[in-house]
Amino acid sequence: MRKEVKIGALVLVVVAVMIWGFNFLKGEDLFARSLNLETNYSYVDQLSASSPVLINGVKVGNVTDVVLDNNNVQNVIVRFTIENVGHIPKSARAVLVSTGLMGGKAIAIEFDKPCSGEGNCLEDGDKLASESRGLMSSMLGDGVIDGAMENAQNKIQELIGGEEGASADFTVIMEDLKLSVANLSDITTKINRVLASSTYDVKNVSSNLSKLSNTLNDNNQRIESILMNVETVTNDLKNANVSGAVANANTTMNTATEAITDLKSTIAATNASMAKITEIVDKVERGEGTLGMLVNDEELYKEIENTSEEIGLLLQDLRLNPKRYVNVSVFGKKQTQYVLPENDPALKLKQD
Repeated sequence: MRKEVKIGALVLVVVAVMIWGFNFLKGEDLFARSLNLETNYSYVDQLSASSPVLINGVKVGNVTDVVLDNNNVQNVIVRFTIENVGHIPKSARAVLVSTGLMGGKAIAIEFDKPCSGEGNCLEDGDKLASESRGLMSSMLGDGVIDGAMENAQNKIQELIGGEEGASADFTVIMEDLKLSVANLSDITTKINRVLASSTYDVKNVSSNLSKLSNTLNDNNQRIESILMNVETVTNDLKNANVSGAVANANTTMNTATEAITDLKSTIAATNASMAKITEIVDKVERGEGTLGMLVNDEELYKEIENTSEEIGLLLQDLRLNPKRYVNVSVFGKKQTQYVLPENDPALKLKQD
């Protein structure tokens, strides 16, 4: 297939899709079988293309065109389409109705009974009779409105020119209405008095506000000077690095707190040691343990002292007279007999 043919086919497809989309937005479906109908109104009140067409509240189509009649500008021609709904008679009416309190219009197809199919059913291109209804009639129906109006009319006639009891009731109602009007007039007079008395206060308030405004205006320079001084003080405080000083003080306080905590721990440990030392001293004083016995037993102390002195003398004698304790014969030579020294320290110890 040639390239030109492909491009042409693609263009045709795009055009067809655009036409279908345009008609779809207008409320027309090219692929659905439908009837093109027409009607006319003297006033359509916001009816526009794509407004719905309803049968018994069910949407069966859309308005396709709303134009003025070129031959009579007081006549509005409305064209619309509906799906091929069967058994709609040619005598059906296209009623212009309201769809809500905020506005919006629709066309309601109404008829008394379905057609029999013997040439009296709607066909493509037919023109329907038109009818318009207001908001209340559209929401409640003509029968309800007519019935309410008839009942109201009857009640008014009974009050005005009916039975004696009804006339008396009407007279009472009128008297109450007169009293209500008189009370309303009295209330209005009192309100006017209140407003008149309040006018002076309002004027005083306005005058005071004016004086205050003038005072502020006269002292504008002073106020600016005060604000400048406040700003200067603020800058001085900022430049003084108060936050840094506070931070350093907090750090110092934390360090001091830690030192105090350590000091408390040291004091506690010292108290515990002192308690133990006191306990040991108490035991020594009571003579408990070896140290207590040594401290409190005088005889034992003397014996230990004497033993210590004797050991010292023995060591001294061993140093001075080793032959007294060691007798070694070399090559069978006879050892010289030990001679007791004249100044023997041991003798002196015994004498003491």
